[in-house]
Amino acid sequence: TQSAGERGTINGVNIENERPFIRVGNCSPEFMSAGLGKELRFVVSNTGKGASNGNVSSALSTADPYVTIVDGTAGFGVLSGGESAEGVFLLNVADNAPNGHKARFTITTSDGIYEWKDNIELELDNFARIVYHSSAPSMLKPGKNIAINVDLINNGTIATTSATNVLLLSSSPYVTIVSGEVELEPMAVGEVCTVEFLVDIDESIPDNNSVNFDIY
Repeated sequence: TQSAGERGTINGVNIENERPFIRVGNCSPEFMSAGLGKELRFVVSNTGKGASNGNVSSALSTADPYVTIVDGTAGFGVLSGGESAEGVFLLNVADNAPNGHKARFTITTSDGIYEWKDNIELELDNFARIVYHSSAPSMLKPGKNIAINVDLINNGTIATTSATNVLLLSSSPYVTIVSGEVELEPMAVGEVCTVEFLVDIDESIPDNNSVNFDIY
């Protein structure tokens, strides 16, 4: 008799599938502020070997109470293996959306035969933020009651609803803050307000001495 020998095993054989495989990625922005007609951009990529069976389309859905989908569909035509295309959805984000709230979405992509689902998350920004709009003068002379005018802007996503106190401070031994606190009235988004502070600068300050001012 003749023996066939011991049984062997062949591992790691890759099976190449010619089917398309489409995924969604590169969603931007990661943070979205309150407002109308906000754009959510994304990229669909056919990472499979085969072309899509037909025109590729994506649909956006969410159950989030602070987001309304204005335009949640996008079409791309036929995508060959390795091909990508860019798309955009339009959203409305409610003015009362809590700052830092995470809205979850599902993007369903289909080529008419196969269907793929991708889940994404957006963080909603909704706050007032008062910051410098222009800086103080770069050169000051010693003296009494010297005015320092600074422009401030609300570059947040909501208006301030109450007065905001702004403080001017300096650690320089040559500077005395005469009037360093200003109360801002409520500011709309994008509104600019000019505030004035008064300081005394001692005559004994050395020439070309640099003084730092901090605003809080």
